[in-house]
Amino acid sequence: MLNTEKLMWSLATNHLEIEDFQMIKNDVLLTLGSLDKMVTFEETKYVQNTLINSKVKVFENQPHQFENVNFELLKSEIELFF
Repeated sequence: MLNTEKLMWSLATNHLEIEDFQMIKNDVLLTLGSLDKMVTFEETKYVQNTLINSKVKVFENQPHQFENVNFELLKSEIELFF
């Protein structure tokens, strides 16, 4: 739990700004669970629109990836993307 707490604190205080996203040239797959309570679809689309090469994949009936990830579903989607 201590590592999770450190991660969450770090994400809250050391996050990427819009200008940072605009400099990313790599292909990026943004994933979102349809039941996500931490991140909205609109927020995800906003980030997608700032990235040069990105795609959004919504996992139906899934919560936030950090809460309870379905590893097989995530693995197969990553393999399809790359």
